[in-house]
Amino acid sequence: MHEVSEPVFILPTELGYRCIRCARCCSDFWEIPIDQPTYERLQERDLSTVKPAFDSVKPVVRSAIDCSRWVFRRSESQCCLLSLQRECLLHSHFGFDAKPQACRDFPLRFVVTPDGVNVGFSFACTSVLRSQGKGTAIAEGDLKSAFQQSQNVATIYHEIELSKTASLPWNLYVKVEQELMRLLSVDTYPLEERLIGGNVYLEMLERFIHEACKQNSYTIDRVVETFIRDMGQHQYQRIIAMAKKSRHLPKLKRMFLGLVVAYRNNVEKRHGRMRDIVFALFHYLKHLFMAGRVSLLPVTEGFAYSELRQLRFDMSDPFFEFQLRRFFLHMIFRKDLVTHTDLLSGYRFMLLYYALIRWYAVGSACARNAAEVGRTDLTEAIALVERYYVFHPVFDHLFAQNPLFKGIVERFFQSKAYAPTIVRPAVKT
Repeated sequence: MHEVSEPVFILPTELGYRCIRCARCCSDFWEIPIDQPTYERLQERDLSTVKPAFDSVKPVVRSAIDCSRWVFRRSESQCCLLSLQRECLLHSHFGFDAKPQACRDFPLRFVVTPDGVNVGFSFACTSVLRSQGKGTAIAEGDLKSAFQQSQNVATIYHEIELSKTASLPWNLYVKVEQELMRLLSVDTYPLEERLIGGNVYLEMLERFIHEACKQNSYTIDRVVETFIRDMGQHQYQRIIAMAKKSRHLPKLKRMFLGLVVAYRNNVEKRHGRMRDIVFALFHYLKHLFMAGRVSLLPVTEGFAYSELRQLRFDMSDPFFEFQLRRFFLHMIFRKDLVTHTDLLSGYRFMLLYYALIRWYAVGSACARNAAEVGRTDLTEAIALVERYYVFHPVFDHLFAQNPLFKGIVERFFQSKAYAPTIVRPAVKT
């Protein structure tokens, strides 16, 4: 139970959620964790009355990723408790509260802030992804109950780390967040320039704070508000001009992004130090020389770099702009950028997700032998990256298992060429 007796819920204005009973969340590739109270209830019930097969095969198994956790067994790439009618057998036999907390939480994500409880949604949900339903179908009382029982709650305090060396009080962070969202929404510039521009904006703010605070006559409030006013003039022209001039390194993008995908594809495997070095070196060289295919587990067949060069990806399509901007603005709204790391690192992770979305969209198009990336390819790519990279703390797990990989990511994030390199194409077309 969370210690907010009368929470003020802050709902997003740009999207909503109404369950359309598609059951995709039950039939995807991810593991469905079982909390201890649900596990104990399952032990007490005779589940063979729900499904005869459970008389000999239990629906609960140890996680392949974390052996200390219990998860539901999978049957033909879906939860074993999903019926032929695409309904949860626990829900239909014992009611909503019989399901694990993770199932009851989905697709809600709560973040407690000094201003209230932000209610975010996961784009892994078909309803959210496709805008099938405005507002929220969850009543205020149900929302409060869901929040109080949820396992998916983060808390943000009154000070936010801008970087490893600078912090912002909450009231100033909110203003900076609003500026980032405005910058990403200025559609007179290409989306990629705006994404790079956001990184330029935060780097300049960090330097501005360090330089100005050397003079004791300036307060942090005055420094940040002056910066916001100056940078926001003429629709962030100065920021965008700097973003356009920044150089990118296609080879470095291939090597880094290829390594990220390779580690994610092998998340269940543990590497010793020497094997970790060999693994990283192999994938570095593979993507440097564009050898073989880029494997994009779990769904798409991946692609060869020759296909990446030949495939048409028209980023001027207003639909692409709308879907990507909506996704990134919601990531900022639900505080993804600051709940697990500092703001600069969080923003750089967001740029990494953009690059992954582009690769997954290409993989989806290649899987259907298309000549160009279509709208369904991009939509599916957003859902895959949300589910496979963003929704679960996958990088925390990878960093804990593979210190070498963690060091590579942190070093690349600190590179001056990071933002343009990760955002712009990996090969010349």
